[in-house]
Amino acid sequence: MDLNIEKDKTVLTHANYQDRQSILTTFRFKPCLSESSIERLNQASKKHISIEGKDLYVLDGFFLDLEGDEMRLVCKNLDFEVPVCAKTENIGKFAFKSRSMNNRGRWQLFSQPPNPFREFYQLLGTLACHLDIEIALHPWFLRGEVSSLPAFVVNYHEGMSAEDEYGDKHCDYEPEKGVCFGIPNLYSKEKELHKSNFVNGAVGKPLLVTAMLYSTSHEYDPKYGMGTAFYENGGKKVFSSDCIDMRLVLFEGDILHGVEKSDIPEGLDVWRISYVFKLTMNPSHSSQDIKAELKKLILKHTEINSKTNF
Repeated sequence: MDLNIEKDKTVLTHANYQDRQSILTTFRFKPCLSESSIERLNQASKKHISIEGKDLYVLDGFFLDLEGDEMRLVCKNLDFEVPVCAKTENIGKFAFKSRSMNNRGRWQLFSQPPNPFREFYQLLGTLACHLDIEIALHPWFLRGEVSSLPAFVVNYHEGMSAEDEYGDKHCDYEPEKGVCFGIPNLYSKEKELHKSNFVNGAVGKPLLVTAMLYSTSHEYDPKYGMGTAFYENGGKKVFSSDCIDMRLVLFEGDILHGVEKSDIPEGLDVWRISYVFKLTMNPSHSSQDIKAELKKLILKHTEINSKTNF
């Protein structure tokens, strides 16, 4: 896999996922300065939102229009056969018109990526280089008794009811309660792991983030819904990201979120796909504040910072 990606293996820190189907392989994006990534980041429009002190970034225009067309062609060859629901216990309770890819399909897409994915991988390598951090994709697949945790997810939606939206709010991780896999402490003199529970992105601590890329059918319009809603911990909706083709959303993974309900005219067949990467940003030094450094880097060339505090 000539993608400036290194394979490694982590350890489990939680017995719930010691299943034979769990795959503990992680992938590190090698620090590599990409002029293309810098130029794209500079030219993209960026919006920063703070939700209860947690950061969320919305980037439009990072990808080219031709790359959006390429992703639509890619979608035609993808198989979506697995019923999808963020909370496993909700599968079968709601009338989901949502499906996901199986492990084999996800692996083929990740390891034989289309050009937009390659640009995204280069962006991660560039961020790692600029910030002097390690960026890794979480363990490839963790399976437990009541839930599974894939590191890379591809979700296909044709519709979402209001009941579905209400029932499927979730966080991708809850680091203050503890993560179930080991994260190396890069600045420790001994080969140690960070403690399994920590404040996400605190000084000297890892920052767990989710990167989400949208792809939509030609006929889809953002007014048809199925964007992503973000909530305060108490469940109050405070921000909605419209589902805009090739929009990239980067957010701290312990922000409560979910797919919004759809409002699609009868007889119109449209779809939207979200490509979701679950990432660890790991500091190289005990004094690093990745949250602050990442914010400064992403917004560095933004003339108007559309920051909204809730």
